[in-house]
Amino acid sequence: MALIKKKKAKMSAMGKKLAGKHGCYKCHGEGGAGGRAVAWNTSEFASSMDSRVKIKKLILGGSHKMEGYQGKITEKELHAITIYVWTQRPK
Repeated sequence: MALIKKKKAKMSAMGKKLAGKHGCYKCHGEGGAGGRAVAWNTSEFASSMDSRVKIKKLILGGSHKMEGYQGKITEKELHAITIYVWTQRPK
């Protein structure tokens, strides 16, 4: 279990950097704390993005408000960003 937590923390840290690199903070605010787009640490976000699969689908396909990243990021980058965003949700 400790090994899994360590791997998750490493991927989350990588995801935080990648989210900045790929421009996520331009809309979601620094660290995903909110801006023009919903913050990742709100109950609103948590209720609509209640699984990592939904977050991955949104990142890849986008929405009417967000561009999709299909073909623009690697699977590893997608996984890392998804883990980071997931860890920002309220407990």
